[in-house]
Order: sequence, then structure tokens, then C-alpha cells
Amino acid sequence: MSSSSPAPYSSSSSSSSSSSSSSSKIMPPPPLASSLENLDRAKRIIARAISIGAPAYNAGDTQRGAHRSTRDAGREISRLVEQNNKDYNARAWALRKVFDSIANYDISSSSSSSSKIMSPPPLASSLENLDRAKRIIARAISIGAPAYNAGDIQRCASVYEDAGREIAELVPSSLRARLLAEVEQNNEDYNARAWALRDVFDSIADYDMPFVPRPATDCEGIDLEPFTTSQIGDGPVGIMDGVMGGISGGSWAPDTNAFLGRISLANNGGFASLRWRFSDGPRDWSRASGVYMRGLEHSRPGEHTFRLILKDRACERAGLANFKATFANPPRRSEDDGGPSSPSSLLLIPFSEFDRMEQMGRAVAGSPALDPRAVTEIGLMAIKPTVVGEFRLEFSEWGLYK
Repeated sequence: MSSSSPAPYSSSSSSSSSSSSSSSKIMPPPPLASSLENLDRAKRIIARAISIGAPAYNAGDTQRGAHRSTRDAGREISRLVEQNNKDYNARAWALRKVFDSIANYDISSSSSSSSKIMSPPPLASSLENLDRAKRIIARAISIGAPAYNAGDIQRCASVYEDAGREIAELVPSSLRARLLAEVEQNNEDYNARAWALRDVFDSIADYDMPFVPRPATDCEGIDLEPFTTSQIGDGPVGIMDGVMGGISGGSWAPDTNAFLGRISLANNGGFASLRWRFSDGPRDWSRASGVYMRGLEHSRPGEHTFRLILKDRACERAGLANFKATFANPPRRSEDDGGPSSPSSLLLIPFSEFDRMEQMGRAVAGSPALDPRAVTEIGLMAIKPTVVGEFRLEFSEWGLYK
């Protein structure tokens, strides 16, 4: 009941250090983003900076490597990090101490001294609940997997069922129904029950809260650069799960900027993607902060989420590797949440989100973050478990923002 870890990734220092080239242009997170989401993003930025700065420091490059990488990360998470101290060793260590404090910070514990804790905003609650569900799952697997491997399959199934009931109200609705269906099964085949629940647990553990569109009024001062044919080419290439024996399919309707198709779970399949490949060479997008979409609409907004895919030179060297960010346009619950999204609303996905390279769906250990100076491909993906069956994704425009 356990999974193997991916092999480490080796890369040159040039590809690692280039990811911070556009850090000074990173846009602030959306107004609806919670303090919990911001803290998690800051920790990812810090981890990326340390992965670049620490080797540089150990190699003796305290100015160009260690200090610069930590300084750029500091600017990315706070505009207040600025000193004129010429002692680069002292500045690098001072910033590293701040980073360690942030990395060890826990929002829930920081408020424990207050007897009147305010309720977090809806997005914060969703993120916190999902994180809690993942911790419960990890604890259940740490008990259930050894029991299964020791031959006590019934105990494993029981532990997983108890965990499933505990997290049912903590997970997104798109996964809740599937989880409850397995928990409420009266199947006496404990082996089948254990594996079915483990499959749902793995889906929850892999789930990322999506980026969502922001009202146009919250995007004043943002410059947009729509994609043109000269930038991304005439049309995409389809990559479907048929490469693994699946039967899912998808196509692109250029007149409406629509990606439509059907995701099937048959033959262990479950994804469809479109890729715009830059055959004439990498694109330098370091002038921008990220990718935007205007007027995003898609099927089953309360359930379906999609992926934006980017590749750079490092991905090409690694083979079958890319970076992904999850996005969606969920329905608003009330006018208090901003009302329905308008055609002028913008989805903004910063390049800083692409900090984890994946290879065949698994994180590549030790890999660098996306290098926006050497982008080789952009794509869209519909993938299980949030998209199963017919789907449609469309938008009026997309491009770079800064």
C-alpha cells in the first residue's frame, strides 16, 4: 500500500539560478487569497531560494549566489526587505534566519492565545480543511499500510473507513461524493475496500486548490499582452492518455478558444491535453509576471478543475517533464462573494507558482523552478479525478500579464 519516490534530478547551476529573473515583477496575490495561502506560497518561494542560494554560498559565491537569491526571494514575499549593508555574508545569513522563522511559522498555533478567534474567510477555511484532511490521510496510511503488509487487511480497511468519515466534510465536493460512496460500501471484501479507499486518498492528497478569476476592478494597473500566432503558433498538438492505453480525447476549437472532449477512466486512462510547442526556439517571457485568461468559462464549475502547463529547457533535458498549475472558475455562492464572474474577469497565474517540476505526474526531486527566460511549451490539461466524462473549457483571450 505504499508508493515509490521519484529519482533525484540533476541540473546545471545556470538553469537553477535563472528562475528568479522575473521575481521583482511578481504580482501580489488576489484579494481573496487567505493568509494561509500566502504563507504556503512564501514557504515555497523560500525553499526555491535556498535550493539556489545554499549551494552558491557553500561554493564561496556569497554575493552573486547566496545573497542575491535570498534577496530576490525576500522582495518577492515582502517589499520591505532592503538594506545597504555591503557585508554580503551577514546579509545572506540575516535573510536566511528570517526565512527559517517563516518556514517554521504555523498560523493556527500563532492565534492559540486568543480566546476569541475570528472565523477565517471561505478560501482560508477550504485550504485549511484540505490540509487537515491530508494530515489525517497520512496518519491513516501510516497505520493501515503496515497492518495490510502484515496480513491484517480487515484492520487496514477499518482504519481507512474511519479516516474517510473523519475527512468527508473537509474535502472539496468533487471528491466528497466519491469518498462517501466508498465509505458506505457494505462490501465484505476488505482487500477491495482498502484499495478503493486508498485510491480516493491518493486523489485527495494530490488535489491542489485552484487559482480562480479576479474581478476586473481588482486588476487595475496590470498590463496585458495577448498571445499572437507569432508567439505560440497556429494551433496545438493533442497529447491524450492513449500513450498509456487510455481512450480519452480532446480537441481545440480556435474560433471560440475552446478545449473540449471526454475523459475516460478505461484502461487506466484519465487525461487529455493540448500543447503549443515552440519549434523555432524557447520564448523569453521574463518581462512578464505570469499567464492570464480573460472570460474563463467551463463545464461543471463546482467540480471541474483544469491545468495550465509550462515547459522550459530543463524540462526538455529531463524528458517527459513539465510544470503545472491548477485553475477553475467556480460558481459564486452569493453576491457577497462578488456575484457571478463577468466576461471581463481575469485569471492570473504567476510564474512563481511553477516551482515543482513533474515527470509523468510525479514531482522531480531537486529540480529547479520554471525559467521564464526559456519557455519551450504552453498547454492545457483536463485530468481525473476532478474531470471525468464530457468537458468544455473556453476563454475569450489569454496571454502574458505584468
